[in-house]
Amino acid sequence: MCLICIFLALRVNAVELNECAGIEDDQQRLNCFDRVSKEKLKNKPEATPETTPEKSPETAYQMDIDRGDESFLLDPASRWQFFADRETFKLTPHNANYLLPIAYTDSPNNGPWQALDPDSSLENNEVIFQLSGKLKIANNMVGNNADLWIGYTQKSFWQLYDTDSSSPFRETDYMPEIWVSFTTKFDFLGLTNRFIDFGYVHESNGRSEPLSRSWNRLYLLFGLEHKEFGITFQPWYRIQEDAESDDNPDIEDFVGNAEFTTYYRIKNQILYGVFRTNFDPDTSGGSIELNWAFPIYKGFRGLVQYYNGYGESLLDYNVRIQRLGIGFVITEWI
Repeated sequence: MCLICIFLALRVNAVELNECAGIEDDQQRLNCFDRVSKEKLKNKPEATPETTPEKSPETAYQMDIDRGDESFLLDPASRWQFFADRETFKLTPHNANYLLPIAYTDSPNNGPWQALDPDSSLENNEVIFQLSGKLKIANNMVGNNADLWIGYTQKSFWQLYDTDSSSPFRETDYMPEIWVSFTTKFDFLGLTNRFIDFGYVHESNGRSEPLSRSWNRLYLLFGLEHKEFGITFQPWYRIQEDAESDDNPDIEDFVGNAEFTTYYRIKNQILYGVFRTNFDPDTSGGSIELNWAFPIYKGFRGLVQYYNGYGESLLDYNVRIQRLGIGFVITEWI
């Protein structure tokens, strides 16, 4: 608005107010002031609402799964980098990273150790930690989709409290893998499937006989979510080995041939479960692992983990273990 226009408007209002002030009758003077005030408000220009630019479908989808609104628990925006910068060769968490200084079982599996030393026995309490990371090494291999990843997970069982035997590591399992991840968005049973992975994984403990264990698998992985709840389903096919070199030919009977993981976020707490099954009701194979991650201080989280079943380690793949662990989350993975 020009300065002259503002001056004239103020001048007119001042004249009208002076005229009202000169009226002797109280009621008429009040009515005059009311009339001038209403005219001033009537002529005031309305504020124009701010407009937000329309989001492209990709941007809208990215906002839909952004961690900031906690609408996508599996968090592909940062965990899988479906959009954003789609950076390659950037190390990020893969599976859970945690440390359990207290991991107690009432029935440790002494069999493998006593095969080497009949007088040896394991402590009921030990330290368990898992480290896992991944790298994306290629983008958009099929049109505008299909990213190539490599990952590595290591889980160690440390008899720290067995000082008479120099606190040995009784078992460490190594799991390198490679997979192709496809971005998806379709509904299934009220959930939205966000990605499908196809991969190969090798798992072994790097030991010599009689403690050697290993197997190789091809797998599919489906990632689904709905608000604070997420689930992944991973069926696999074991690549068969020669009978002479197979250290654990019946591993699927105990560990299973599929894995379900579930995630549920309650404000700043996370409930996380891993369930393995062989889909055979006539056997007792499979396992259940339950995790509760909770805040301690700022970004530092505590962790309580319960495990019951087979396959907690490759060395114990055919022995049922029940364990309770207490520790810490090393890095966020959900």
